[in-house]
Amino acid sequence: MPTPTFLVGIDLDHTLISYARGLRRWAETLGITISPGDSLKDAVRQNCWNSAEGDVAWQRIQADLYGPGMNDAEVMPGARAFLHWLDRNRIPAVVVSHKTVFAAAAPDGPNLRETALAWMAAQGLFSPETGLTRERVYFAATRAEKAARIAALGCTHFIDDLPAVFLDPGFPLGVRSVLFAPDGANEDGAWSVVSSWDDAGRRIAHDLELPWHELPTEIHGTPVVNTARLHGGRNSSVYRLDCSDGARYAAKCYESTERMTREAEALRYLNARSIPSIPSLASMDSPAAVVYEFIPGTSPVTDVSEADIDVAMGFIRAINTPPRDGWERSAAEAVFSLSEVEDTIRARTQRLLETPADTPLHDDMRAFVRGTLLGLLAELAPCDPTPLAARGTCAESFRLRLPQCGAPSRWHALLPRF
Repeated sequence: MPTPTFLVGIDLDHTLISYARGLRRWAETLGITISPGDSLKDAVRQNCWNSAEGDVAWQRIQADLYGPGMNDAEVMPGARAFLHWLDRNRIPAVVVSHKTVFAAAAPDGPNLRETALAWMAAQGLFSPETGLTRERVYFAATRAEKAARIAALGCTHFIDDLPAVFLDPGFPLGVRSVLFAPDGANEDGAWSVVSSWDDAGRRIAHDLELPWHELPTEIHGTPVVNTARLHGGRNSSVYRLDCSDGARYAAKCYESTERMTREAEALRYLNARSIPSIPSLASMDSPAAVVYEFIPGTSPVTDVSEADIDVAMGFIRAINTPPRDGWERSAAEAVFSLSEVEDTIRARTQRLLETPADTPLHDDMRAFVRGTLLGLLAELAPCDPTPLAARGTCAESFRLRLPQCGAPSRWHALLPRF
């Protein structure tokens, strides 16, 4: 197929398809107790691996889940809405699955690929509303073959529940890797993590500069008559909403519901403390975005005056002035040690390398990251996990970790003077 501007690839098993009912049935059969918060799949698999049969026992369960047990399978919650959103925005999707024709534990059993296709058809996944067809579902006998197929199709994004897919040597560089982890997982420099299809939608929508849900059509009963995308942000998408009474608001769409909720709660807390120089929270009624007071300005800010600096310093003093009762949550990507600072820098560096090739300044950016930034990171001394609060000033602590040479290093030239 011709390579479109965007092509979203999706894994099948445990990503688009939920086997929770079948896994619960096996957990009961094996007498496995699932504790709250535990992964059902991991618990059953680990029980098999700890048994005398080891992986053979797990293969037998997989043969059941993907074969006769497909009657227990369900579409993963939120997946239909995600596919519908892609289709409404004319963004094509493909399914690429690592699935053999027959199960290793049941070579005389049903054809697993045909079983999966029949199940998808029965679930209505091959419909005009999803944009999927049988011809858009690809199977691979090995993980390497799956990675090669993703590359050949030209996927710009790929969503999978297994990190091993993204780590395969053949997995194409530049593909935005999204780990589907309903039971939770840590972010990695090579991929971002989502816990639901709603979060996956927000993440993809952000990359494609589209709203995940419909933007608010009214604010406090007043109709919105015009919307305009405001560029310049990176972690979120921001729109100006013009209401019929002349009022303007800023609607901010987030990559994840967690980030959206945390930032809105923090702003509400700061508003209640009358912290100056921040926008007021107007509405959280929309699932698409948080609506804030609109403050006119320019981005990026190039003409900074002493008055601007005074305002910024006043804000810093205000948020660090006691009392701070009622707020104990940290920022979504807060760091508390130098090792966490470095981990964050490396993760964000990897995201830069995954920027789509058609992005402005893509070649220059990659050259800088690979030729300069990665070299600078390699010069750093081993990480120190000591909390920053126990090390004095962050700037001085970081300066001590830089390479100490006879002449000032390239890192020292980048540091501000304190």
